[in-house]
Amino acid sequence: MNAMPRRGGEGVELVISWGLGVDSTAYLVKMLDDPAACGVDLARTVVLHQLTGDEWPTTRAHAEQYVLPLLRERRVRLVQVARASRGLEIGVMNDSRQPENLIERGPWTMWDEYEAGGTVPQQGGIRLCSLHAKGEVGDAWIEREIGDRPFRQVMGFNADEVGRSLRDQVASKNPLRQGLYPLIDWAWGRAVRDVPVRAVRCDLGEELLQLLLLPGVQGSYGHAPGPDAGPS
Repeated sequence: MNAMPRRGGEGVELVISWGLGVDSTAYLVKMLDDPAACGVDLARTVVLHQLTGDEWPTTRAHAEQYVLPLLRERRVRLVQVARASRGLEIGVMNDSRQPENLIERGPWTMWDEYEAGGTVPQQGGIRLCSLHAKGEVGDAWIEREIGDRPFRQVMGFNADEVGRSLRDQVASKNPLRQGLYPLIDWAWGRAVRDVPVRAVRCDLGEELLQLLLLPGVQGSYGHAPGPDAGPS
């Protein structure tokens, strides 16, 4: 784990939040296929992955097999950050334009948060544990990295999650931040008729195609339910 000095000198203009889920992965794959068409300058872009420590092993494996090669090919900077303690101490687990793997967990995981707070995973509402593991971690990294410069941030909310995008705009505490919700703009939802078929390039393989397109697979492509679900 690396310390986090304020950098603010690399001209980061766009931050893409990548939670390894279907929606943010669909956006990432489509964008990497034609960055210019998506209004993206890869040299000034960071893909930001906030570690929860509770991802399914198959989720990481598929992302490593199919998505990381695209990031390496395009030399896109991937930053993996995690909570370093129960307090707001943040650690950079990896920062590379040639990422070889996704870090499994940081020093303080979402499950640690559950146990410390005596709570269980939430399926709705405010999702405070997810906020602590992802939102606050990402915001802290952005503040230290970008500083007082304006920036855009892509959030992978799909077309069925307009409410989440509205809450994200209201909750944002950084006046220099512009939230972007491309899947909503493209009307890409979870229904079969809305599935982003065009996001999948032929050379990505049938397995990733299924992950992005099949609703039955989508339901299991996300967070593991805890340490007993397998390696985390």
